[in-house]
Amino acid sequence: MFADMMTACLDSTIEVLERQYKKYFELDITEVLRAKTKSAKSHNIDSEEMMGMFSALKAKAPSATFCYISCKMRAVKNKTVEYLDAIQKELMEEITGRLVDREQDKDQKRRNIIEKTLKKTKIDQDSLEKAFPDLSEAHVETLVALITGKCVGQYICHIWHEDRLQVPYNGLLEKVFGKGATKKYVVSYWPFNQTMDRSEDSEYDMGVFALGADYILKDLTI
Repeated sequence: MFADMMTACLDSTIEVLERQYKKYFELDITEVLRAKTKSAKSHNIDSEEMMGMFSALKAKAPSATFCYISCKMRAVKNKTVEYLDAIQKELMEEITGRLVDREQDKDQKRRNIIEKTLKKTKIDQDSLEKAFPDLSEAHVETLVALITGKCVGQYICHIWHEDRLQVPYNGLLEKVFGKGATKKYVVSYWPFNQTMDRSEDSEYDMGVFALGADYILKDLTI
C-alpha cells in the first residue's frame, strides 16, 4: 500500500515538473536558460512542487503518516521548527488565557441574566422552582434562605475569578443588612487551604442576589 502511494506521488511529481519546466527543456541556447533561471533557486521550486503533491495526496486520501511527513518537510524547508519551539509555551499560554477570558465573559453574562431574573421573581419556593426548574427542591430551599438573609452564621466556599484562574475561598456569612434589592451580607473570606484568622480575614459586602446567582451557577456552596 505504501509503495503504491509513493509511486503514485512520485509519478505525479514528475508529470507536474515536466509540465512546469517544459519550455525550459525545449530551449536550445544554454545562456538563455541560465538567464531565465538565474534569480530562482531550483531547490525551492522543487520543494514547492513536492509540497503541492503532498497536499493533493492528503486531500485525496487523508493519512496521519503523510500529514506528519508533509508538516515535517514544510517545517524544515521554512526553518520554522526552532521558531515554533521558542514561542510554543508563550503562544499556548496566550491562547489558553484568551479562552479563559471568553468563558469568564460568558459566565458573567449568564450571571447577570440570572441575577436579573432573581430580582424580578418572588422569593418563595414555588416561584423559584418555576423560574429555575433545573434546581432541586433542596437547592431552592437553600436559595430562598440565602436571599432572604437567613443564612447568617453559615460557612461557604466561594469561587472567585482572579488573573484568569478560578480561586476558591472559604467564607463566613457574618451578618446581613439592607432591604429588598439592596440587601447584603457581610462576608469574611480567607484562603481555601488555611484556617479562619480574624486578624487576617478580608470582609466584603456581597449582595444577596449576586450570591444567589453564584449559588445557582455552582460557584458558591453552603
